[in-house]
Amino acid sequence: MRKTDAKDKTDKKRALLAAGLLAALFLASCIWIIFFGAPASGGALVCVYHEGTLLASYPLEEDGINPVELEDGAVKVIEIKDGGVRMLEADCDNQVCVQTGIIRSGAYPIVCLPHGLVVQIEEGDRAPDAMAR
Repeated sequence: MRKTDAKDKTDKKRALLAAGLLAALFLASCIWIIFFGAPASGGALVCVYHEGTLLASYPLEEDGINPVELEDGAVKVIEIKDGGVRMLEADCDNQVCVQTGIIRSGAYPIVCLPHGLVVQIEEGDRAPDAMAR
């Protein structure tokens, strides 16, 4: 009877270990998606909003440097390169938008709070119908 008890304990340990590994793998996948997101697919647009109003949109596939001048005279420079977008230059004091770095999915936008500007990648049916330049 002792061999059966030992085997049962070993089987329980293996089952717990397998469940723990699956949970860890699931958690790691969730963290990966949250921080890195799924890459944007073809047809994605880089949309620039100022206080909720669409100012411009650019195809994510077309590399380029796009200056955006706001009504208050603030100037931002957006760079699209290799399927990603970043705020290259900004004239705000804190530079958080510039320090955000490159985004490659719609998981997180680039935000400039002092000027109410949001730059985000939008795909498929979430993308605006019209494209402005």
